[in-house]
Amino acid sequence: MKKRILCALLLLSLTLSFFAGCGPTAPADPDTDPGNSTSSPTAPSLNGVALESFVIVYDLEAKNSAKRLQEEMQKSFGYQLPLLEESALTGGENVIFVGDFGPRSYGIRYGISAKDAADGTQHIYLSADTGQSAMQAVNTFLLDHMQKHTVIAEKSFCYLWSEADLAAGLVMAESSEETLADGLTYIRRNYTRKDGQNLDVYIAVISPALVPYLSLTAPTPGEVATTSTQAANAQANGKNVALAINAGFYDINATNLPSGTCIIDGIVYQRPVPSTSHKNLWFGLTNDGEAVIADATKYANVYENDLTFAVGGYKLIIQNGKFHARSSVLNPLTTVGICADGSVVFVCVDGRSTRSAGASYADIAQIYAELDAQVESVLVLDGGGSTTFVTKENESFVVKNVPSDGKERKVQSVLLVTPP
Repeated sequence: MKKRILCALLLLSLTLSFFAGCGPTAPADPDTDPGNSTSSPTAPSLNGVALESFVIVYDLEAKNSAKRLQEEMQKSFGYQLPLLEESALTGGENVIFVGDFGPRSYGIRYGISAKDAADGTQHIYLSADTGQSAMQAVNTFLLDHMQKHTVIAEKSFCYLWSEADLAAGLVMAESSEETLADGLTYIRRNYTRKDGQNLDVYIAVISPALVPYLSLTAPTPGEVATTSTQAANAQANGKNVALAINAGFYDINATNLPSGTCIIDGIVYQRPVPSTSHKNLWFGLTNDGEAVIADATKYANVYENDLTFAVGGYKLIIQNGKFHARSSVLNPLTTVGICADGSVVFVCVDGRSTRSAGASYADIAQIYAELDAQVESVLVLDGGGSTTFVTKENESFVVKNVPSDGKERKVQSVLLVTPP
């Protein structure tokens, strides 16, 4: 409790100390103020629109958050922005929305975004799911964005990674690290959730030099086998398997055939198709050894005939370095991420047990962010009881996680890391 109070006081102190020196008469910062405000050259602006021309609109659960924003702006700039409930908005205003407005902007959670409205006005979204998280978005907006004079730098989309933005608020309890092979690092972490539940996490970081040694394997179409069995079979066929992770969705209740993209050794078993399901998105490796996360359109226009393997995924948790998908349901999850330097990261989490509660998409986003690996895209693969993380130890394959079924599930496809 003391730590939270100190953090809150520090946040407020930093915010107020900054605002004390950047009122309407403060000189413009040439690096951050484009000078295109519609009032005075030094007035703060949002996307070039003078701040004083905005109104603050809130949903009922975020009224206190909106009031805080209004009060801090008045202290800093000397004018009070109108404060309106959502139902009172008539249109034609430049608006700062505070509250559960994510679905109306970009479907994000705990985010800050901006876009031009159809009537030519500017809309800024401090998006959140509840009043409490709306306050987190407001705090981030004040501390991390208002310091830049031009608060939102792009009209299309802006989202700044910040601890206050992360919905999960996971606290790391334990972390260990082990090198499985040159360029392959295994990280084991345990987190504590806000509600006191635990979360067990298994991470594999694959260096750019080792990425070309990723592959996808599967039994005969229509057959399934456990992740460790498929790893052992690949080893018996001459591959040096260091890591194996379950991969693609499949028709578990009937045919066992892949239900999403499946390309193995350049052979197309099922191509991606435009869809809102897991048939659209995919993770794969080009013939040049570059890891890719893309959709069916990109496959047809760019990557067809240029993939050594590809496997279907469900949702993009992170896209272009920004938190993208929203889901508060806790589940065992298997995810894959691609970083700015070309490295690949797998994050698997256990769930559905008293030992490990499972993860939301925001939890996954926080875990990737804390790796400090400049992750650009993260895709959800087949999870639930399928989630399995296997490493090789003394020529044997060991399941590191605890699958939620209580034992390994037979799956259709498996991703392998096979160092040279």
